[in-house]
Amino acid sequence: MKNTTLVIGIGNRYRCDDALGCLVADELRKHDQEGIEVVEHNGQAASLMEQWQGYSRVIIVDLVVSEAASDTIHRINLRKQFLPTNFCAYSTHGIGVAEAIELARVLGVLPPHIILLGIEGKWFTASERLSTWLKQAAKILADRILDEILEGKSYK
Repeated sequence: MKNTTLVIGIGNRYRCDDALGCLVADELRKHDQEGIEVVEHNGQAASLMEQWQGYSRVIIVDLVVSEAASDTIHRINLRKQFLPTNFCAYSTHGIGVAEAIELARVLGVLPPHIILLGIEGKWFTASERLSTWLKQAAKILADRILDEILEGKSYK
């Protein structure tokens, strides 16, 4: 297993708020921290499962849709919790993140430490327009990821 934390920013820069994971990846790359590998991913299930192979620690960043307020940040330890079904109600990835996680769980190939950080989104049209709060949220999530990896903090 690699002794590096893999951060996977899930998103599509051309679907408004769905660019969240890409924006967080951009923020993390500014820090260029040793021991942290950052990639962007479109969320396609089989490719996502392949992406995290060999890593003992994975953080997935994605936009979620549930009934929470649009600025709600979710942190889910995927080794201890199932992804809430209402998170899967809308996805621009088709068969994607939620299915990859649950398939990996069934096959016994989830990384030893895997969390999902998500924030509620609201705009999903074909555009590069972003919510002001989403730009701020990307920075907040990047800071939380760095705190968690570098300082061992865990936000609930």
